[in-house]
Amino acid sequence: MRKGRALSPATVNKELRSIKAVLRVAMDWGYMSQIPKFRMLKEPQKLVRYVTPEDFAKIYHACKVAKWPESPGYSATDWWRSLLTFIYLTGWRISEPLALKWDDVSLDSGTAITRAEDNKGRRDEQIPLHPIVVDHLRKLVDFSQLGDKPLVFFWNHNRRNLWTVFHAIQAGAGISPPYGFHDLRRAFATCNADRRCQQTPCKPSCGTRTTRPPSGTSTWRGKPTRRSRIYSCLTY
Repeated sequence: MRKGRALSPATVNKELRSIKAVLRVAMDWGYMSQIPKFRMLKEPQKLVRYVTPEDFAKIYHACKVAKWPESPGYSATDWWRSLLTFIYLTGWRISEPLALKWDDVSLDSGTAITRAEDNKGRRDEQIPLHPIVVDHLRKLVDFSQLGDKPLVFFWNHNRRNLWTVFHAIQAGAGISPPYGFHDLRRAFATCNADRRCQQTPCKPSCGTRTTRPPSGTSTWRGKPTRRSRIYSCLTY
C-alpha cells in the first residue's frame, strides 16, 4: 500500500478474516476463552466483467499479434488461440491448463485430466473436451519439448509476461480496459447458466463441488448467453 492511501473495504475485510482465523486457532489451543466480535465493512457491489462472445471473437482474431511463445512446431497465434479457447470452453483457472501434460490428454477420446496438485479443489478430475478444443489442441502437438512429461501449453518465458502478451493481444483487438484470464472462466459459467452446472461437463469444468456458479458469475440471475454464439466465433 502506498503511504497516505486509504485501504478499500475489501482489503480491510480480508485482513479481518485473517485475524479471525488466527484467533480461532488460539481459542482451539486454549489461549483464549472466546473470539471478540468483528464488524466487517460494507463492500460496494460492483458488476462483474466476463468476456462476451463478441469480445472473444475480437481477441481470438487479434492473437496474430502475439510473438511468444516460440516453437518450431506451431505458431504463437495457434498457441494463444488454443489456450484462450480451452479456458473459454472448460472454465478452468489459468494455472490448470498451464500445468496440463500431454499424458493427461486424449485427443482421440476428447478428454483431459486436471491433477489434484494443480487445481484449487485438490482432487483429480477428468472432463470431456468440446471438439473445437480438441481441434485446437491438435495444432500444438510438439515433440521438441524436453522432459518425460511435456506440457500442452508450454510457456518458455517469465510467467508475468503471460499477462503482458494477453493485454497486448487485447490492445490489438481494440478492447480497453483489458480482461483478465478469470473473466474467461466467468464467461464459461455465465454461458452455462441455463444448465445450472448440474450436469457434466459443466460442473467438473468449473472446479466446484457445489451446484452454485463460480464466484463472480455476473449473469447467473439474468438471461444466459447461448454457447452456440461462442462456437460460431471460433472460425480459423
